[in-house]
Amino acid sequence: METLNPKYQLLTGPFMVEKATGRVVSLGTARSLEFYLEQYENGTLERSSDLYWYPDTE
Repeated sequence: METLNPKYQLLTGPFMVEKATGRVVSLGTARSLEFYLEQYENGTLERSSDLYWYPDTE
């Protein structure tokens, strides 16, 4: 079975889930985890087409 629904997408790199919203934030693999967490906390994490995922949306 094949689907393009992001609800069933597998993440291939590190990610975190925002506790308040349930939003999944995809992080990169080219640099250290600490680098990406610092960028997230500072609001400077580079945008990409799959940076955020909201699992409750259809």
